[in-house]
Amino acid sequence: MELRKSEAKAIQRGLKDLGIYADEIDGDLGGNSLTAANAYLLANDARLPSGYSAWPNKRKFVACIQMLSADAGFDPGVIDGWLGTDTRNASTLYIRTLDGLEIINVFESDPIDVNPNNWPSDKASDLNAFYGTPRKNNNCSAIEPRIVKVDSPWRMPLDWNMAQSRSFFKVHEIVAPSLERILAAIEASYSESEVNQLGLNRFSGDYVCRKITGGTRMSTHAYGIAIDFYGSKNELKRTTHDTPPPTLAHADCQAFWEAFENEGWYSLGRAQNYDWMHVQAAKGRASRFYSH
Repeated sequence: MELRKSEAKAIQRGLKDLGIYADEIDGDLGGNSLTAANAYLLANDARLPSGYSAWPNKRKFVACIQMLSADAGFDPGVIDGWLGTDTRNASTLYIRTLDGLEIINVFESDPIDVNPNNWPSDKASDLNAFYGTPRKNNNCSAIEPRIVKVDSPWRMPLDWNMAQSRSFFKVHEIVAPSLERILAAIEASYSESEVNQLGLNRFSGDYVCRKITGGTRMSTHAYGIAIDFYGSKNELKRTTHDTPPPTLAHADCQAFWEAFENEGWYSLGRAQNYDWMHVQAAKGRASRFYSH
């Protein structure tokens, strides 16, 4: 991993708050930043391994963000100058405190990996055998007659245009009864105000005849078995290590995801920590039910 611009700025801000650094907060870790970092490391040499003074500059800066994060109450693991997952997690939280932002409590429980509806894996051959082949003659005419509407318990503002809304989902007829049970479970777990606050009703997509983003095979959306929520804050590549992390990774969303998981649906965010907006009635590669 490489230090992010936000982490470089956090180092400068932290050292400036300590009265060690007096230059611009620009994320450019140049000579003045290095001088301040060396002074900070020297003042804290009892916390560092012997020989740290010979480390490359990048490693010294990583040690700075590790100690600054630790002093703010966020555990980066061993203070060793290596940028790993623990350091990235701690620095993310440290940066949020510098920015005066809420610390999002990401839940740590494993996803529920059951399959009561015997959903297939999301390989094209398995999807085609279970749901039908969507693309024929450059359209999805084989699937479209099997797409049905499932009413939403809430008004669903369109995430890309909040002035408009939807009142239903469009999904494959096979998954519709399961989705109805999921929505009932979510409605039983959250008040309408909580749904609005967490963005659980922010509609970002369901059935559409298209290929996967950046790929050649058909998306699970083309089978009518995938739904996207709150895409503007839970984009494809945003993970819990980013600042800010996906909003749907908040601990308060656990009952939302478990309603899907109890029906065998697969959350890419919960299982693989990316694309937190997306959930599908097909098992991904992290599931024990995936067909290898």
